[in-house]
Amino acid sequence: MDIERPGRAPLTEDQMTVLNHFRSQVEAILSDGRVDAAELQTLVQRFRAHRDISSELMDVLGELWPGDLDLIKTDWD
Repeated sequence: MDIERPGRAPLTEDQMTVLNHFRSQVEAILSDGRVDAAELQTLVQRFRAHRDISSELMDVLGELWPGDLDLIKTDWD
């Protein structure tokens, strides 16, 4: 997957690994059509652990998440 990062360095191999794992994780969570609180907490923890690529993680989430991401807005800190 090519990720455009205008004005920023390309993703490292480790960052791409995290991003691909996150994509797989979101796909698995959404596969049953429901997201429970524990699954949402897992995603929030992933954002916290990888703040350096949080915008890319959000792009993946926005691409895969059905509906409006505003429904899951929260304080990430």
